[in-house]
Amino acid sequence: MVRNLIMSDFHGRSPVKLAERLIENHGISRISFLGDYDSPELFREILNFSKEYVHIPMKIIVGNHDFHFASGENIKSPLLDSPSSDYINLWKQESDKLLEKVLCPSSIIRTGKTFEKRKVLYVHAGLSGIVESPKMNVQLWQRLIDNDGIHEYNVLSNFDSMREQEVHLKFRGHDHYPIVFSQDIEKQGEIFQWRRANKVYLDKDRRHIISVPDYNKGNYVIFDEESSMVHFLGNSKP
Repeated sequence: MVRNLIMSDFHGRSPVKLAERLIENHGISRISFLGDYDSPELFREILNFSKEYVHIPMKIIVGNHDFHFASGENIKSPLLDSPSSDYINLWKQESDKLLEKVLCPSSIIRTGKTFEKRKVLYVHAGLSGIVESPKMNVQLWQRLIDNDGIHEYNVLSNFDSMREQEVHLKFRGHDHYPIVFSQDIEKQGEIFQWRRANKVYLDKDRRHIISVPDYNKGNYVIFDEESSMVHFLGNSKP
């Protein structure tokens, strides 16, 4: 049985102790961290964690907060404990090697094959646009859902990009909402479904976008490959 732990939007909260418990007690065999650590200290802690558990494949993605801070750019967010400039100064003190790891395109989007041996994508936010120039790319950080509801155009553009790249399953953070978007593989156009439930079984004949809620509030996802089940865990109520 292959069980994947997917976590995102940490905003200063360390996931390491929980990840260790889930590895030891719940048979987690793969982990993906989808970004927005905010501080370089937390990012470095997760990198070190991956080196300690070398037998557990891990994907470590950066988010828009990490990318902008490492680039020296201010952002506005109610999730920050300190002014944006403080985070920028922290990242400025880091080594060039660590900054290069944050700013390279491969740290923004990672691929794998875990859904019926089909292509799976791990990102912090959007898939559309040019990965090589994320600073100027609004689409890369687009939201699918927020307090105003579901942004249908953004959802559809993500499915269009998935179809073009032959991606069948995508895990993304950024929006902080536990929700699954699905679209028929054969039917293209302006039709998709969405589901909010604690457990969602994925239809293998559809494409899916899994919105991973924020670990800053204790939320995370476990994906069981054998049963194709997505389990939303933590404090969010789907």
